Amino acid sequence: MISLVKESKLTPAKVIELAEAYFGPGGIGLEVVDCAECCARFEGGGGHVFVQTAAGERDRGSQVNIEAREWERAAEKFLEKI
Repeated sequence: MISLVKESKLTPAKVIELAEAYFGPGGIGLEVVDCAECCARFEGGGGHVFVQTAAGERDRGSQVNIEAREWERAAEKFLEKI
Protein backbone atom coordinates (compact mmCIF):
# COMPACT_ATOMS: atom_id res chain seq x y z
CA MET A 1 0.00 0.00 0.00
CA ILE A 2 1.14 3.52 -0.75
CA SER A 3 0.12 6.95 0.51
CA LEU A 4 1.04 9.97 -1.64
CA VAL A 5 0.56 13.74 -1.29
CA LYS A 6 0.91 16.44 -3.94
CA GLU A 7 0.11 20.12 -4.28
CA SER A 8 -1.79 20.82 -7.49
CA LYS A 9 -2.78 24.03 -9.26
CA LEU A 10 -6.14 22.42 -10.07
CA THR A 11 -9.23 22.97 -7.94
CA PRO A 12 -10.40 20.11 -5.72
CA ALA A 13 -13.46 19.58 -7.95
CA LYS A 14 -11.30 19.32 -11.08
CA VAL A 15 -8.97 16.81 -9.39
CA ILE A 16 -11.94 14.58 -8.49
CA GLU A 17 -13.33 14.91 -12.03
CA LEU A 18 -9.99 13.84 -13.50
CA ALA A 19 -9.67 11.01 -10.97
CA GLU A 20 -13.05 9.62 -12.06
CA ALA A 21 -11.97 9.73 -15.70
CA TYR A 22 -8.57 8.16 -14.96
CA PHE A 23 -9.47 5.43 -12.45
CA GLY A 24 -13.15 4.80 -13.27
CA PRO A 25 -14.87 2.63 -15.88
CA GLY A 26 -13.82 4.90 -18.77
CA GLY A 27 -10.18 4.83 -17.63
CA ILE A 28 -8.39 1.90 -16.04
CA GLY A 29 -11.74 0.29 -15.22
CA LEU A 30 -12.12 0.46 -11.45
CA GLU A 31 -15.58 0.67 -9.93
CA VAL A 32 -16.53 4.03 -8.40
CA VAL A 33 -17.81 3.06 -4.93
CA ASP A 34 -18.01 6.57 -3.46
CA CYS A 35 -17.68 10.04 -4.91
CA ALA A 36 -18.18 13.52 -3.47
CA GLU A 37 -16.78 17.00 -4.07
CA CYS A 38 -13.79 16.30 -1.83
CA CYS A 39 -13.03 12.64 -2.43
CA ALA A 40 -13.55 9.52 -4.49
CA ARG A 41 -12.99 5.83 -3.80
CA PHE A 42 -12.40 3.24 -6.48
CA GLU A 43 -12.17 -0.55 -6.12
CA GLY A 44 -11.26 -3.47 -8.32
CA GLY A 45 -8.56 -5.99 -9.12
CA GLY A 46 -8.14 -6.89 -5.47
CA GLY A 47 -7.27 -3.36 -4.44
CA HIS A 48 -8.49 0.19 -4.09
CA VAL A 49 -7.62 3.84 -4.71
CA PHE A 50 -8.85 6.63 -2.43
CA VAL A 51 -8.40 10.22 -3.65
CA GLN A 52 -8.97 13.05 -1.19
CA THR A 53 -8.56 16.77 -1.85
CA ALA A 54 -8.45 19.94 0.22
CA ALA A 55 -8.36 23.53 -0.94
CA GLY A 56 -4.89 24.98 -1.15
CA GLU A 57 -3.64 28.13 0.53
CA ARG A 58 -5.81 31.14 -0.18
CA ASP A 59 -8.19 28.82 -2.07
CA ARG A 60 -5.69 28.41 -4.90
CA GLY A 61 -5.22 24.91 -6.18
CA SER A 62 -5.47 21.94 -3.89
CA GLN A 63 -3.64 19.39 -1.80
CA VAL A 64 -4.22 15.89 -3.14
CA ASN A 65 -3.86 12.79 -0.96
CA ILE A 66 -4.00 9.34 -2.54
CA GLU A 67 -4.01 5.99 -0.81
CA ALA A 68 -3.66 2.96 -3.07
CA ARG A 69 -3.38 -0.81 -2.67
CA GLU A 70 -2.53 -2.91 -5.76
CA TRP A 71 -2.77 0.28 -7.87
CA GLU A 72 0.34 2.07 -6.62
CA ARG A 73 1.86 2.71 -10.05
CA ALA A 74 -1.45 4.00 -11.43
CA ALA A 75 -1.71 6.39 -8.47
CA GLU A 76 1.81 7.68 -9.11
CA LYS A 77 1.04 8.22 -12.81
CA PHE A 78 -2.18 10.08 -11.96
CA LEU A 79 -0.28 12.48 -9.71
CA GLU A 80 2.22 13.10 -12.51
CA LYS A 81 -0.69 14.18 -14.75
CA ILE A 82 -2.19 16.69 -12.34
